[in-house]
Amino acid sequence: MFYFNKKKILPQNIYDNFTPVALAHWVMGSGIKLQGRGLRLCAYSFSIPEVVTLMNVLIIKYRLVCTLQLDKDKPVIFPVNLWSPCYHSLEALYNFKNVV
Repeated sequence: MFYFNKKKILPQNIYDNFTPVALAHWVMGSGIKLQGRGLRLCAYSFSIPEVVTLMNVLIIKYRLVCTLQLDKDKPVIFPVNLWSPCYHSLEALYNFKNVV
């Protein structure tokens, strides 16, 4: 993601910039593998509308159906369709077992 005046912002062209490598970096930096329950993507620095935009990109571009939940009033994204080809590709490439 990007910073403007020392604040993390979501650019208007996030769909084009949100590449598989960017997704992998997000998973590796702010992703948590939940034992037997999938993955949690922390989005603490973003507003709810920005998180919804990120979720839309995950849904449209990567076919990862997600839910939005709050953790101590901070947004968290849970991809729920872990049978998606995208999820399995990421799992194979980046070995989610090692994501903490």
